[in-house]
Amino acid sequence: MRKKFGIFLITLGLLLFGAYFAGRFIPTYYSNKDISQDVSHEQMVSNKKKEFKNNFDAVNNISTKNTLMNFTSIDQEGIIGQIIIPDEDISLPINYGVTDEHLLSGSATMREDQEMGVGNYPLAGHYVSKNGPLFSRIHNLTKGQKIFVTDKDTIFEYEVIDKVMTDQYAFYMLEDDMTEQYNNKPIISLMTCDIPTQDAENRVFVIGELINSFPYEESYFK
Repeated sequence: MRKKFGIFLITLGLLLFGAYFAGRFIPTYYSNKDISQDVSHEQMVSNKKKEFKNNFDAVNNISTKNTLMNFTSIDQEGIIGQIIIPDEDISLPINYGVTDEHLLSGSATMREDQEMGVGNYPLAGHYVSKNGPLFSRIHNLTKGQKIFVTDKDTIFEYEVIDKVMTDQYAFYMLEDDMTEQYNNKPIISLMTCDIPTQDAENRVFVIGELINSFPYEESYFK
């Protein structure tokens, strides 16, 4: 009986470890793969005509349960753009609307009407671990660093000008009138959770100001 119970505990331990590993491996895999690289401008335009879904609860800390439940739903059907931050080696899809599967593969738009290079362009992403995948390294960004977003027709270049800590209910940070605080120039607002050891209920916004836009070239970031 003891032997059987011991085998049960070992098996359970392996399953739990495997689930935890999968919960970290899956977002790392998709973060490194960047599935937006194979999506054309035409497909991105088509994807933006689909139903917009927004579940702000999905922004909360990434969990093993949600990862295992949603990773099979990850595909290219929601991709409407790409975000590249060279200094932090970030290259991720921009997905249309906040859902669990969208946040597992990259970043997500937070308003149906937002446009690259116009007004405030807010994007949400998961914090996984220090210097980890997805939006984890957003915490490292400092003034002057560059953020690029593209729909593969135009590249929009932003420069980091501010970092703001808020609570999880600061929806005003997503609105276009936030540009009034930044010389009325178009901005990008990158949002992720605060580091869990500090306060996982808080949100960190990294604000970038639009400084340039130019035609897309596939070789630009290589």
